[in-house]
Amino acid sequence: MNVNLNKRCRVERKSVSTDSIYGTETITWTLLAVIWCEVQDVLPSRAESIEMNLNMAKNPARWRARHRTDIDSSMRVLIDGVLYQIISGPASIDNKKYIECMIEKYSTS
Repeated sequence: MNVNLNKRCRVERKSVSTDSIYGTETITWTLLAVIWCEVQDVLPSRAESIEMNLNMAKNPARWRARHRTDIDSSMRVLIDGVLYQIISGPASIDNKKYIECMIEKYSTS
């Protein structure tokens, strides 16, 4: 398998705390790692839907990185200034040399 790790990405995990005054959840994103990755668009690469009266475009992609055990689908990645949510995976590929996840970028238009 030929994997070209040609992009730097920031992997972030969700941190949930409780507001001491109102008791509501406060979500912040903290850095897990900065790693090299590969991103490949999935065809068809665009799906559109209407959510809460906004036209949403979803762009799925395949994301690969060196094998790690600390990444899961509750996390997100930042690649070239664009945020992607990990929507499935990770799966081990090439005899646990790499991991592969499906990621999705959301944009409103």
